[in-house]
Amino acid sequence: MKYILLISIIIFLLACSTIESEQDQLQLSTVQEIIQTDSNSFKNIEDSLDSSSTNKQRTSLNNKEFLTFYKKFSAAIRNKDVVSFNECMDTNFGFYIIESPGALPFVCKVYDISKFKSKNNNTGFFELSFNNISNLPIFEELPKVVCENEIYDKKGCFANTINPLQDSQLWNYSDLNEKEIQPIQKLSSLINITVINTYNYTFYFSFIENKWSISFIDIRIPCQA
Repeated sequence: MKYILLISIIIFLLACSTIESEQDQLQLSTVQEIIQTDSNSFKNIEDSLDSSSTNKQRTSLNNKEFLTFYKKFSAAIRNKDVVSFNECMDTNFGFYIIESPGALPFVCKVYDISKFKSKNNNTGFFELSFNNISNLPIFEELPKVVCENEIYDKKGCFANTINPLQDSQLWNYSDLNEKEIQPIQKLSSLINITVINTYNYTFYFSFIENKWSISFIDIRIPCQA
């Protein structure tokens, strides 16, 4: 009887030891899983921060490249330099000038700026009112048209990576035919940066075949019927 009791006690102790060992292993495994989860979370945060930093650097670089192009573009207008200005447009698409000689918007395709004449008053391109054209754009929210004491809610030259022209679909309100509208729609879809200089006009730029180009210039004055 004593031997049976002794054996029972030994079996019980061994069972307890096994259970404690399994619990220890389970706790160790749980701790390892927590550590691994935290490590993965930290890695994800690091990757996210690295990606955010890289994106900001890339955006800053792209903006710098655009501003370099914009200096050339605005200098061509200021100096009335036909050759330099023509180099600022895409050779395949050309670019478009938007004006409103009447109730409907008029969209004119241009390949050589020296041949452009405004429908409003037969004015050449470089005779238009490009006041403060040398102002470099600041990348922030574009000014809003308010038509109160001033046309815009702020003054200056501003740029943003948005495409309000494509959203407007203004060609649908012109007298253009379908064949004329198609290339306009295509080029409008390629707009990367919109610039509003509140002292003159609105400009739309595209990055095509690894270089910047002017795509549209809207010379209409907001708030004028």
